Amino acid sequence: MLTIDRNKNALIFLRILISCLIAVHGWHRLIYSDPADLGGAITDFGFPVGLALGWLITLVEAFGAPLFAMGWLVFPLGVFYTFVYVMAIIFYHAPHGWFSSGSGADGCEYAVLLVGGLLCVSTQHVPTWITVRGLKFWQRA
Repeated sequence: MLTIDRNKNALIFLRILISCLIAVHGWHRLIYSDPADLGGAITDFGFPVGLALGWLITLVEAFGAPLFAMGWLVFPLGVFYTFVYVMAIIFYHAPHGWFSSGSGADGCEYAVLLVGGLLCVSTQHVPTWITVRGLKFWQRA
């Protein structure tokens, strides 16, 4: 008998949707923009090696997202993407307000939603060897 795990299917759908959104970021930057633009913005915020970081973020968005969608390297990619988008919220989006469209542009609502989705998906793929004060958490049954 075929059993349907709706919770698992919902997380798979969310993982694939998030992967598509992330891939669009990377591929758009590779095709229409320039990762150096992102690198320049990172440098302007005071981070060293902005150009290298711009290229790293762009390439991991473009080429890591399909792996994320397929369920490979979900936890490390999820941690990477979460860190990148939290930094984007802090340094870029939050100063523009909450709304991504309408009353203001480039606000943080979309990025916050993306981070929330990344956390939902990534916590389902935490390696069992990760512990907090000796207690294993998020173990798979």
